[in-house]
Amino acid sequence: MISEPYRPGQTMLHRVDVRIKLIATGGLVCVASLLHTTQGSLAALGVGLSALTLARVSPAEAARRLAPANGLLLMLAASLALTYPGTAWEPWPMVRVEGAVLGLRIAIKSNAALCLLLALSRTSSVAAMAHGLRGLGLPEKLVLLLAFSYRQIFVTADEWERRRQALAARCFTPRMSLHTWRTIAILFGQTLLGSLDRAERIRDAMRARCFDGVFHVLQEPSGKRTETVGLALTALLCGVVLLALDQKWI
Repeated sequence: MISEPYRPGQTMLHRVDVRIKLIATGGLVCVASLLHTTQGSLAALGVGLSALTLARVSPAEAARRLAPANGLLLMLAASLALTYPGTAWEPWPMVRVEGAVLGLRIAIKSNAALCLLLALSRTSSVAAMAHGLRGLGLPEKLVLLLAFSYRQIFVTADEWERRRQALAARCFTPRMSLHTWRTIAILFGQTLLGSLDRAERIRDAMRARCFDGVFHVLQEPSGKRTETVGLALTALLCGVVLLALDQKWI
């Protein structure tokens, strides 16, 4: 079963048209990526945390979702602190101040963007987002490719888990040996072939049910026009304020 991060709710972000949410999220993520100062990056992180609050995402859940990305960002910050040219830090001469600041700024901006995307995924299902992308003028074939690719990820993961459990039931123990690497290669190939076979069966089942190439949304957004306009204006105002703060501190 596909485990989507989307959760039904009655918040304003749930009710607003998904097309407005896609535009607002994409615009704010682009603005966050263009910021040059630590102050502007912190303000963008505040916007992202506010979006999580509106989406009613608990701090524990947000921390759990952001932990893998922050692990990679921590390694990036450490590498920049050690390799970026600049002034040496007195307690540890190997650390460069400019590199550490740059790594911190990248981590803050990345977390701001991830918070915005997490709020979007918590308030809009994948099918609704695909419908919204089509409404924004994205080519139909590209929308279908994105939707089916999302589902195929879980199909492939399910095939891998089934075969991994079958190996464990046969007392397979991974070791640093040629037999282990050969077994993993066979497992990987069988997983791809199995997921391809299941994808073909899904295609045949959809054709048998007269699939016409369009994903229909059973429930349209129920938000008021004032909420939609309010969210759009709020996102626009946040973007302008972030850029203004960033220019002020340059």
